Amino acid sequence: MTSSARLGIFTPATARGGSEEYVIAAARRARGIYAHVSVYLPDVSDVQSVREELEAEGVSVGTIDAPYAEPFSEAEHLAAFHDAWQVLERERFDHLLIVLPGIEFGGPLIDAAVSFDQPTVVLYQLAGYDHYLSTVERQFYTWARRGRQRWLTVSTDNRDRLCRNLGWDTSAIEVFPNGLLREPEPLTPDDTRRYREVLRSKLGVAPDAQICLTVARLDPQKDRKSTR
Repeated sequence: MTSSARLGIFTPATARGGSEEYVIAAARRARGIYAHVSVYLPDVSDVQSVREELEAEGVSVGTIDAPYAEPFSEAEHLAAFHDAWQVLERERFDHLLIVLPGIEFGGPLIDAAVSFDQPTVVLYQLAGYDHYLSTVERQFYTWARRGRQRWLTVSTDNRDRLCRNLGWDTSAIEVFPNGLLREPEPLTPDDTRRYREVLRSKLGVAPDAQICLTVARLDPQKDRKSTR
């Protein structure tokens, strides 16, 4: 990557969850690759902590209009489209990553990116349920994917559901599972002992009790059949 390359990350998230944690991790990782990294997200209180963490990492943070309207609203779509277009025109990113927390989000961002001829990766972090898409939505999503966009989901279950809702063949979307973006720092035996003591104290667990942890719910959309 050239020393002057610029990456933009758009997300329409209005609350903090797994998708937003991914945005933070991706931006942190990208800081070592791109000369400039900017994240744009809605100006709502529930993602203020995301803004603060990104700024602490040296990531530029901006505001983008990304309404969630049900049913589909052409007026809302066009307003958010023009807002995203203005950001793209001002920032002139070399690459754009759009991180979406669900099927119903992100249409104006995708539309603006392809209309601007912006090289873009569209990543769905969650497609855990079916969602009705209007004919207009399905048409511009199909048009967008045929532009300079690469579409990804984090599991085959997500891919299959998203393609079913869009009326696409599953070959249209790639599966890119989540993973570590950086190696965890090694723990010393003293670290391990101290963390265990703190955890057992918080949970009220006896020193000799077995503890089994999971970082996520066990759900079919997590593609647990592929878990090793």
